[in-house]
Amino acid sequence: MRFFEPQVSPPKKEDILIFDKIAQRLGIEAYALSGVNHQQLESYQGRVEHLSRVNIYASKVHSLRKQLAQERKRYELLSVSTNRSQIAQWVVKDNRVDILSIPFQSMRNIVTPPLANVAAEFGTFFEFDVSSLLQKSINLSFYLRTLSRIISVILQKQAPFIFTMNVQNPLDFRDRRAVFSLANILGIPRKNYNDSIKQFVDRVKLNQRKLSSDFIAPGIWHSSKNSGKETIKEEAKIEQIKEKTSNDFENLENVFSFEKSPLNKRRIERQRYLLFEILTTQTDQIIQKKELENKIWEVFTKLFGEVGASRAGLYMVDYNSEKKLGILRCSQYSLEPTRAVLTIISTLQGRQVLIHIFRVSGTLTNLKKILVKKDKN
Repeated sequence: MRFFEPQVSPPKKEDILIFDKIAQRLGIEAYALSGVNHQQLESYQGRVEHLSRVNIYASKVHSLRKQLAQERKRYELLSVSTNRSQIAQWVVKDNRVDILSIPFQSMRNIVTPPLANVAAEFGTFFEFDVSSLLQKSINLSFYLRTLSRIISVILQKQAPFIFTMNVQNPLDFRDRRAVFSLANILGIPRKNYNDSIKQFVDRVKLNQRKLSSDFIAPGIWHSSKNSGKETIKEEAKIEQIKEKTSNDFENLENVFSFEKSPLNKRRIERQRYLLFEILTTQTDQIIQKKELENKIWEVFTKLFGEVGASRAGLYMVDYNSEKKLGILRCSQYSLEPTRAVLTIISTLQGRQVLIHIFRVSGTLTNLKKILVKKDKN
């Protein structure tokens, strides 16, 4: 398991097969079900791995302590959400808490360098809910600017973090590459993003082993060969899973450097071609090419302005409105922004959609062959 969605809330238990189908289509190996404990997961059999998660909303430390004692041994992931700085400072020091979730409105006041420093020391993950980017009413510029400032504090202190799409509909899913495109426009280097995901996956695996019957104490487990009479010690790397990520000053320097780079000599800018499909809940829904082009341009200008959209060199090379398959061209240096734009687009013709990019190439020939094969199927 290399990547999973940390928060999914299906409206009905019967809908789990639809969620699994979309997750499998996007290459998502697992996802966490909110409010479902470890024992209940047996009834959620599906195509992908399911994890248990509980969200605790805290307003007082006293009541939070009781809930942590009751819930820790029932879930693989334990998240605490609060809008009070005093509780946040207490939560990041508690080893029973995996995730600290803070509402966007309170982040600027709560997420401070001292808090991020303590979270880095104790290995508590900050969770950023980026599902707001899919909403029409949000001010994208303000949201991204504010979130970028908060993330810069976390990067400086090397605190662990994760992103969630807070999935409540199957089409809310986004794959690992799509989520990274959002992280990229927020100024997060690829290495920091990958390190946090790896650290989070290792944390979940350790929690899964703690919930098994072989667990005795941190680092000590029953031996399955001798019916639990012998014990073995785990390797030091598993026991020290909460260690801070190594300092990566080169990446940080790239993020926080505001010096203007000298103009390069004029050169030919290569093109990139993105083969994509549009997933919808209604198979008979037809999305016209012109409407899709207008939507891409609209979102691109909101994020990067008209000048940025013009420089991206966007062009719809091919598109099949019935199969909802197409090839979009962009400039080489606009690949990540283009990915982010397609990730953010969530509605077309007033209905929810998901644009899935499953191949990127520098040449058009191979993508054309793949498109022809998919058109025939």
